Amino acid sequence: MRRGRTGAAREAPYHKVVSTDPLARDILDFWFGPPPLAARNAWFRKDPAFDTAIQTRFGAAVAAARAGAYGEWCHEPHGALARVILLDQFTRSMFRDTADAFPATRARSPRPKTPLHEDSIATSRR
Repeated sequence: MRRGRTGAAREAPYHKVVSTDPLARDILDFWFGPPPLAARNAWFRKDPAFDTAIQTRFGAAVAAARAGAYGEWCHEPHGALARVILLDQFTRSMFRDTADAFPATRARSPRPKTPLHEDSIATSRR
């Protein structure tokens, strides 16, 4: 607890539990896999099965994000990361070898209020 100007105890903002949207959590779980977190080979090679899995499971979410949805996710680190994965990584797989693989990187989206730090994301996913 911290003390305000009046001396009354108040909860520090970093003690608040942030709830990540279930879709955002699903995106992160799909992309990063179960702990312990490690780089996945699927990230670095062409794999039609992986690309199809992304399209099947997250195609509608990618379309919605490209149209501007999920901007509210950018107010917390896990949500912001999930939106980046939707707009950057998933589009590269879903539209591989076409011009549509990259336009989402230019999508207008809110910027995260706080910087994303790898340590904070990895620690909270343990």
